Amino acid sequence: VSGDKTSWANWLHVLEFAYNSHVSASTGCTPFSLLLGFQPTSPLDQIARVSPREHRKLTREASEFIDDLQARRENARLSIARAQELQARSYNKGRK
Repeated sequence: VSGDKTSWANWLHVLEFAYNSHVSASTGCTPFSLLLGFQPTSPLDQIARVSPREHRKLTREASEFIDDLQARRENARLSIARAQELQARSYNKGRK
């Protein structure tokens, strides 16, 4: 960001990527992994690319991918519900 603070909008895409790549304390997952089912590569990942052979070795079948994604989303829903319960209890302690 420049000294006159006018270039902040030019950096929003970087901040958005960083936020969506960060593991949430409530869900235990990144927003990218919950929405897309995978973590997109970052510019740093592009520098340290693995070979095509390694990519093929790591690739899963589509049905396994969908099952895993559904399980992650369900776990995230449960984690959010637990976090909400804890937050409500904490908030309500001073309200009784």
